[in-house]
Amino acid sequence: MRFRPNRNRRNRPFRRLVGSLLGPNRQLANDARAMLDEANRLFDAGEYAEAAHSLSQLAEMAQANNLPRRAIQLHIRAAEAHLKSNQAAGAVEHGRAALAMLIQAGGQRRALKLAPQIVGELRAAGFSAEATAFEKEINERLAGLGLTLASTPAAPQPRPRRSLASHCSQCGAQLRWTDDADEVECEYCGTIARAE
Repeated sequence: MRFRPNRNRRNRPFRRLVGSLLGPNRQLANDARAMLDEANRLFDAGEYAEAAHSLSQLAEMAQANNLPRRAIQLHIRAAEAHLKSNQAAGAVEHGRAALAMLIQAGGQRRALKLAPQIVGELRAAGFSAEATAFEKEINERLAGLGLTLASTPAAPQPRPRRSLASHCSQCGAQLRWTDDADEVECEYCGTIARAE
C-alpha cells in the first residue's frame, strides 16, 4: 500500500489564516488591534491613565476570548501604566491578575521572576505599604504550591571589575588571561602577574 499524505492537514495553516482574516471574529480582532495601537500611542505620549484604562479593557477582552498569553502581557502592561500614573491600586490589581493567570497556566517559574519585579517597581514608585501587602499576598498564594518569593535564587552578584595587566612587567611579553583566573604566569620569564 502506498502512503498518501493527508491533503487536508497540509491546508490547515492556510485555512486558519483565512478563517482569522475573513471569519466571524475579524471585526473583533481589527477593533482590538486598533485599540492596542491607541493604548500604545497614549502610553508613549505619557498619558498613562488613559492608556491604563484601554489596556485594562484589552486584558479583559483577551481573557474573555481565552487568550491567556495575550491577557497576561496586557495585564502586565496595564499594571505598568497604572504605576506610572500613580495608581497603586490598579497596578496591584493587574499585577495580581497576571500572576494568577501565570500560576493557573503552570508558569510558576515565570511568576517567581515577575512577582519580585512588581514588588520592586511598587517600592521604587514610593508605594512601600502596597508593595509589602502585595508581597505577603503572593507569598501566601505561592505557599500552597510549596514556593515562596524568598526561596527564589538570588541573581548572581557580579564580580568586581578587576584591573588586568596586558603585558608582563618584567619582560614585556603579552599575558594570556583566562576568565576566572586571579593570577597568570608569564610564558617567557615566569613572573606571576596578579589581578588588582
